[in-house]
Amino acid sequence: MCKMYVVNQLNLGNRKLGYELFNGKEIVEMTEKMLKDSIVSGKEVYGMCVVNDELVLDKENFFMRNMMIHSHIGNYTAMVEDDTCIAKVFYLVIGSHTEAGKTVYDVVSSRFERCGINEEKLQAWYELGVINGGVKIENNKLVLAVQGKPEPEKVQGVAEKKEVVAKKKEETTEKKESASSTDKNKK
Repeated sequence: MCKMYVVNQLNLGNRKLGYELFNGKEIVEMTEKMLKDSIVSGKEVYGMCVVNDELVLDKENFFMRNMMIHSHIGNYTAMVEDDTCIAKVFYLVIGSHTEAGKTVYDVVSSRFERCGINEEKLQAWYELGVINGGVKIENNKLVLAVQGKPEPEKVQGVAEKKEVVAKKKEETTEKKESASSTDKNKK
C-alpha cells in the first residue's frame, strides 16, 4: 500500500477544488470526496483526518499545524494565518534515515521539493513555523509521527491469512478426493 501525504489544499479563487498529495514519487490530486473515501477506507493517508464527516488537519496523529492553499499559479497562502506564520513555503516531514551516523530527516515542501535536513535545522525551522507536520517538539526532543501499522500486527495478519488459505486448500483437496472416489464407485 502506498503512503500518501496531504501537502496543499487546491483552490480556484475562493472555491475549494481538492487537495494535492505526494506519494513518494509523484503529485496526486484528489477531490475532497476522494480524499475522505481514501481515509475512511483505511488507506495510508497522512496529514488529514475525517471528524464528523469533515476533513480536518490531523493534529493528533500526524502533528499537522498548518497547510498551504494553492489558489493560482505560484500563489500560496497559509490555511491558518496568525502571527507565527511568516513562511511562504511549508515543509512536511515524511521520514528519516541515517547518514554517517547522524539522523537526516526527509522533508517535502509545499512546492514539492524533496530534501534531507539535519536535526538542528529541523528544530530551527519548526520554531519558525516552516515545518507544518510529521514531527513535533516535546520536552526539547523531536518526536516523529508514527506512520503505518506496527509490524507485529502485519505479521499476525499474514499468518492468519496463510492459515485460512491452507484450510481452503485442504477442503478443496478433500472435496476433489471424495468426488473422485464416488466416481470410481459408480464405475
